Amino acid sequence: MSTTVRDKPPTEKADLRVSVSSFQVSDGCHVLVLCQHVNAGQTRSQQPLAMHFCLDNSSSMGSSSQRAQICFSELISLANLPCSFTVFGSDATRLSSSITSPGQMRDIKLPSQSMTNIGGGLRLMMGAAMSMYKTDPHAHNILVFLSDGHNNCGTHPKVVVKEL
Repeated sequence: MSTTVRDKPPTEKADLRVSVSSFQVSDGCHVLVLCQHVNAGQTRSQQPLAMHFCLDNSSSMGSSSQRAQICFSELISLANLPCSFTVFGSDATRLSSSITSPGQMRDIKLPSQSMTNIGGGLRLMMGAAMSMYKTDPHAHNILVFLSDGHNNCGTHPKVVVKEL
């Protein structure tokens, strides 16, 4: 199932406790960390685990988008709940919310590359995590985001992060 968002704010907020932080690694390289808090009393292996991947599929990424998809696919085997895969170019598109194996992730066809709508990608990835949280409030949601560029269309990611 594919879900596309054209830079729309979330329609509802779940009671999801998330820490958001960002820092600059080097000139032009920034890291944004979104972390859902682990429930007390559970170990990582006992706790339900889902991963939500968000990948820059803009023209500047070139073949790196497909290489990143392959790398992401290897992480799927760590999860014990369905995982999601969102890409963003000019629009953000959730390519799947039901990935359960590395092969399924590798088999997803990436759309054509275009501009860089980081804010739209963040919103849609967070929407996938919120949906999983509503399904299983005890699930640990790991969010993985990769981009090489600067936002050049849609709502700026700083605005989106403030909404979280």
